[in-house]
Amino acid sequence: MKRKITRLGVMCLTLVALLSPEIGQARDTDYTTGADFSWSPYIWSLGAYRSSSDSSQVVGYLNNVKFDSEAAAIHNAAYYLTFEINNTTDNVPHSGWFSSNLPNVGFDTDDDDGDGRAEEAEAYETGDATIYADKAYYFQTSWKSASGKSGKMDFIIQRSIYNPFSGEMEGYHYDYLNSYNWSL
Repeated sequence: MKRKITRLGVMCLTLVALLSPEIGQARDTDYTTGADFSWSPYIWSLGAYRSSSDSSQVVGYLNNVKFDSEAAAIHNAAYYLTFEINNTTDNVPHSGWFSSNLPNVGFDTDDDDGDGRAEEAEAYETGDATIYADKAYYFQTSWKSASGKSGKMDFIIQRSIYNPFSGEMEGYHYDYLNSYNWSL
């Protein structure tokens, strides 16, 4: 009996060791502008502007994101489509405001460097959702207390998986679209 328990324990640890590196490891990855994967959008617009409702907030936007029929089919077959905006200068806190028309959308922020300011914001599809070819999708989010400051935002399209260890979506495939310098 003791031998069976030990064997089962070793098998479980081996399984965890084999799967854990796969959870957040990127596959299709390119951090240069102009990369093109079969699941990449064929058109988009991106940038940042001063919020009209609060002049101290900078809004990052990824608008008019469209996929062709092949890319839509790929997104519908596996993974969760994710739009990510990173305020890479990490000099202002996230406001908590998000807007997106992704189906069954969920939102997340991450403070990757642990300084108390979330530099990363994501909109991702959850559950059973359908991405349509040639439909214009968008994601907008804002950071506050940005008056008199400047920075840079990176815009990324991801195919994500749910990580049961962290309880959140993690990018598995990345397509870095571009960056945008902002100033208020």
